[in-house]
Amino acid sequence: MPTTSQGLRYPASTSAVDVPTDIGNLASDVDAKLVTNNTFVTRKDGVQVASSITTFTVGTSIGAALTLTNCVFTAGRAYSVENIGGVHADALDRYADFGVFKTSVAGTQYGAFYRTRCNIVGNQVNCYGRIYLRRSAGTDLTTDIVLSLVASAGTVTHDGTSSFPRALVVRDVGTAAQYSWAFDVT
Repeated sequence: MPTTSQGLRYPASTSAVDVPTDIGNLASDVDAKLVTNNTFVTRKDGVQVASSITTFTVGTSIGAALTLTNCVFTAGRAYSVENIGGVHADALDRYADFGVFKTSVAGTQYGAFYRTRCNIVGNQVNCYGRIYLRRSAGTDLTTDIVLSLVASAGTVTHDGTSSFPRALVVRDVGTAAQYSWAFDVT
């Protein structure tokens, strides 16, 4: 039985007709492929999420607010990376500085969401941001992605509750060629 470049079996035009078996084989192959590709494909919509319903507070030393484990950056694809949630500080005019790193906060920095001004003590402000990454190399890359947070002074808190979780979202957005200006992950 022939297969596609992705390893999915299909009947040859000369094969005897056996629809239940052929559909069963296809379903089995698709399930196996989803497990193999894991992170982005498992959700079947090209998205992987790390989220939390607990808060994360940090001072002036950088910390890992969220970690998305075993991300697969597929060769030739581009991705958006989103920071979702609210942030507040312990005093007026503190800044929350978010970034994205490979493996840990000591790893390669993939991007920065820049600073969010926390200008009212204890009141949340939106810290949503999005950056774009691409994998132009000819091989896939599997790595942990870390959302970092650091305060300009004092402390800042990335808020998370059951009603309003905080999240790091990575989404396949197209080919790497379409995002040639994006940071190339290695």
